[in-house]
Amino acid sequence: MKLRTKFILFVSILHLLTLVLTFYIFKNDKPLFILSEVFVIISVLIAWSLYRQLIQPLKFLMTGIEAIKDQDFNIEFLPTGKHEVDQMIGVYNQMIARLRTERTIQEQQHFFLEKLINTSPTGIIILDFDNQIQQINPKALQLLHLDEEQVIKRKVDDLPGEVFRQIASLKTGETKTARMAGHTTVKIQRSHFIDRGFPRHFIMIEEMTAEIIAAEKNA
Repeated sequence: MKLRTKFILFVSILHLLTLVLTFYIFKNDKPLFILSEVFVIISVLIAWSLYRQLIQPLKFLMTGIEAIKDQDFNIEFLPTGKHEVDQMIGVYNQMIARLRTERTIQEQQHFFLEKLINTSPTGIIILDFDNQIQQINPKALQLLHLDEEQVIKRKVDDLPGEVFRQIASLKTGETKTARMAGHTTVKIQRSHFIDRGFPRHFIMIEEMTAEIIAAEKNA
């Protein structure tokens, strides 16, 4: 049973009992009976006014909860002139403004990161929590001679080829080299970042030119 229903039921029963009692107590004294009924009516009006004042913050709260559930951070409430309600509205509006700002910053960062990954001269493969390929940039597809549809949502262990065998055996922070078709040598490195409190792994694939190989040998 909802809180509103409980309150209305309680007030209704209370005033109904009061009416019955006043009738039996003052049935022989009409002036007092009428006066008592006036007090009962005033009590009902006061109870209704209190009910509206108590239920209004709950309505604001439920509307705010629905807006947050729908991720609609554009809804803000105007002050009502009532101190307690306005305090709650002020806190809610501040929270919504902060959430809206944070979402805008996250969207800008996400857009920048997506653009950075897609234009990177290094091949990048991002894995999900189940070690499946969630995203792969154009450079990685070019180096691996694959289409995106061939690898997305597939586990690294299930993909054929020397490169994927090396990727599957890589540990975080480890680097290996692999030879691909066409005598191309690539350097593969596995790393991770924290996403919602859990590590997400990604693979970087860098083409090894003759100059880079010579420089690493001399280092």
